[in-house]
Amino acid sequence: MKTPYLSIHPSILQRWKEHKQKWKICDRCPLSKTRTNVVLVRGQIPADIVFLGEGPGESEDLIGYPFVGPAGRLLDEMIKDAKDRISDFWQSLEDKALREFGWEERIASIRIAMMNVVGCIPLKEGAKRTDGASLREPKKDEAIACHPRVIEELRMIDPYAVLAVGDTALRLHPKEYGVENIPHPSYLLRISDQKQYHNLYKKCVIKIRNLLLTVAYEKDIPF
Repeated sequence: MKTPYLSIHPSILQRWKEHKQKWKICDRCPLSKTRTNVVLVRGQIPADIVFLGEGPGESEDLIGYPFVGPAGRLLDEMIKDAKDRISDFWQSLEDKALREFGWEERIASIRIAMMNVVGCIPLKEGAKRTDGASLREPKKDEAIACHPRVIEELRMIDPYAVLAVGDTALRLHPKEYGVENIPHPSYLLRISDQKQYHNLYKKCVIKIRNLLLTVAYEKDIPF
């Protein structure tokens, strides 16, 4: 069975519908003129961890959800690998009480959401949208225009932690929320040297693993 792009708790559903209706007609910045869809959230609402990227790519703009293209699939792979590595971590613990803490159940219960600093695809001027070369980084004024949307979504998601995906997201993220960061998966996809790729991939997985462990240990996760 295919996993849905978005799962919303019934208590938030009406609020989410109003939010989506409001922002799908947004014209607060010029990015609205070239988009197909306003790209909001993928994953679960509420969620314990938010992965915050910079902006939608071609696949995201067409489908209407973030992180569904090649970079998104790589991020999904990183998250899966991070969860798999956790079993090695707790089995190595000397403290029996920690080993019996119920890590597997707690990690499986962590809810994840993904979103972007801007909700519309940022294209270079005159771009025809044929490939990734047509994309550019969001500008500061575009992020500022989209800031109210990001805050509304983060308040609905109510995350324990936010992980910025890429340097642009780290620079433009809402300052109301402290964040950690990893390189953007699209950067890894452009690395031709396999050793460099695997080293950076491993660093990303370890960073995600450590964040999962922190949330599992510190947060009262609903089962």
